[in-house]
Amino acid sequence: MSIRTALFASAAFAAITIGAGMAFAQDYRAEPTPQEQQQTQQLNQQADQNIAPKDASDVQADATDETHYQQQLDQYRARERKYWESQADFEKQRDNYALQSSNYDISTDALLANRAWYDEHHYRIYTAYPDYPESRLQALYLIAEPSQQITQAPVVDFAGYEVGHVRNVDIGVDGRPVRVQIALTADRFVWVMPGELRFDPEGHAVYSDLSAKRLWDLSEEENS
Repeated sequence: MSIRTALFASAAFAAITIGAGMAFAQDYRAEPTPQEQQQTQQLNQQADQNIAPKDASDVQADATDETHYQQQLDQYRARERKYWESQADFEKQRDNYALQSSNYDISTDALLANRAWYDEHHYRIYTAYPDYPESRLQALYLIAEPSQQITQAPVVDFAGYEVGHVRNVDIGVDGRPVRVQIALTADRFVWVMPGELRFDPEGHAVYSDLSAKRLWDLSEEENS
């Protein structure tokens, strides 16, 4: 083969190669088929649906879910608040019970101590003190001729025990009692202001606002 022939052959091969490449490039850049276009459109629609704003039904559904959640949250908070209020009420009742129990113990101890004191002083007749105010109890200044009505009448102290009897009544110029002497024992007496005493005409008894112990202490002061 001559050099000229070789060059011609090479040029022909290059032309063929470039033509084939251009043909391949044209095939690669060819318009998509209708099927490919449809598939592309479907993919684009799916993408648009994923990023598209929610329609009215979706918004309503979200609002319903939010309302339901808020209602459940409010119910929970209400139950929690009621629990803590109940807990506070329980603790308050417990404290009140403890205080009442303590007061009951103190009252019981005082009652036993008073009973021992009354037994020691032989005050064992218990009649109970009428509820005050009691309509049948009269102030001494309202009694006509008190020295005659209440002298020798039994005296009941505030605790309800019969502690002695009226021994003497001092009368003022206006006819009202000034002071009343109570005999606690055969040789122990105490003077009491009439305002501390009330008379029961039905039971013919004098009721004192003072306890027997207080009357006894006053008698000690007077007899010292």
